[in-house]
Amino acid sequence: MLSIHRLPDWIRSRLHKVARETRRITSRPGLKRQAWRLLREYDQSIPQQAPPMPNTRTSERGRLPIDPVYFSCHRDFGYLVMSIRSLLKFGSGHIGKIFIYEDASGPFTVDERAALSSLYGDLSIVTGPRVTGWGVESVTRELTFFRHVLQALPAARRSFVAKIDSDVLFLSNTVFEHVAVCDGDLFGQPFTSASGLTYSQGGCYFISSGFLPALVHAPLSKAIGELSVLLKMPVFRLPEDASIFYLAQKLAARVRLSPYYLPHQRIPTFSPSATERASVIHFETGLGPHLRPHMARISNELRAA
Repeated sequence: MLSIHRLPDWIRSRLHKVARETRRITSRPGLKRQAWRLLREYDQSIPQQAPPMPNTRTSERGRLPIDPVYFSCHRDFGYLVMSIRSLLKFGSGHIGKIFIYEDASGPFTVDERAALSSLYGDLSIVTGPRVTGWGVESVTRELTFFRHVLQALPAARRSFVAKIDSDVLFLSNTVFEHVAVCDGDLFGQPFTSASGLTYSQGGCYFISSGFLPALVHAPLSKAIGELSVLLKMPVFRLPEDASIFYLAQKLAARVRLSPYYLPHQRIPTFSPSATERASVIHFETGLGPHLRPHMARISNELRAA
């Protein structure tokens, strides 16, 4: 192998410059500066004139449809199909339009897109930069996509927008029945962090379309800065679900939290039952790689039931 010391001086200088820049970007100060830059850019991208927000305190009554929003990619295609099938099995009569945000770095194949479209008649796939569960990039990209969802939904139709991960299975219609008549702005599974903040756990939570305009047109920097201090975490590591929840809370959202997840300890031995009280399983990778392999088994049992 040719030693770097034998390379021409201009090449060695360029390689050292690239190495220094890489160390700066991947260092903690570099990530922090990048995160705050993204926050400023997001705040500047917010339209000056937000659309009028319906009076959700009085007008959103009765059963509301649910518009699911998935964040997925080619790698998770199999999980996504299983999730949508369980959604349609138990959400029948509640589901409106399904949105899928596709990771541009891992796009679906032509056949996968066709298979997704065949699952449900009113399904839209939008491609964009990767959205993961952590950091400012994820939060800003997710909120930006929620703006797209608002534009795609009829302005006069009220609903709940459901943010759903690919590794979620629905076990019954219970959560849909509760959300359809919910009088809140945000409905979710409670999770309490080590710092003591209780927020709606990611994977599957619901936001009223009447409240969503306020959420996606609100400046983010101040709330993210406060949450970073509260959770004692750098802004580039803040969980997406905590960030969305905290921003909603700052906007005086009416929050409704109720346990509807199956405890993850039960997943390895779980079998669907008519007496099961849990309505959702989230096969979180953060809890270990041993949970996701059970998703196919449980999905098959649900389809056979």
